[in-house]
Amino acid sequence: MSTTTNLSSRLREETKSAHSSAEEAPLFHAIFDGTCSREAMLGLERALLDVYIALEDCLQTHADDPRVGQFAIPELYRVSAIRSDLRELMPESLEQPTVPAADTYAAHLRELGRNAPLLLIAHAYTR
Repeated sequence: MSTTTNLSSRLREETKSAHSSAEEAPLFHAIFDGTCSREAMLGLERALLDVYIALEDCLQTHADDPRVGQFAIPELYRVSAIRSDLRELMPESLEQPTVPAADTYAAHLRELGRNAPLLLIAHAYTR
C-alpha cells in the first residue's frame, strides 16, 4: 500500500475483512433486523462498557500527544451513554461481571496505553 495513503483509507481497507466477518455474526444480524433479545443486547452493552472505559481512559491519558490526542474526542466517547442505557434497561447489569473476551480486550487496550499508545489509534478508529 502506498505510503501516501491517508490513515482512514488505510484503516478502512485493512480492517474490511474483520468488519465483514463481524457483520455476519448472528448477534449483529439480530441487532440490525430488530430481533435481538433484551438479554443479548444487555450482555453486549455490558461487555462493551469495560472496553470503552479502557479505550477512553487511555486516549485521555495521551490527549497531549499530537498524534494520539487527535482521537481523544470526548464528543465521541460512549461510556456515559452505555451506562445510561444499562441503568435504564437493567440497573443491576452494571454490577455483573463481563465476559472474559471483553476483559481480555480491555486489558490489551490498557497495555497499549502503557507501551504503544500509537496503536490505540486503530482501536479508536474502529470503535
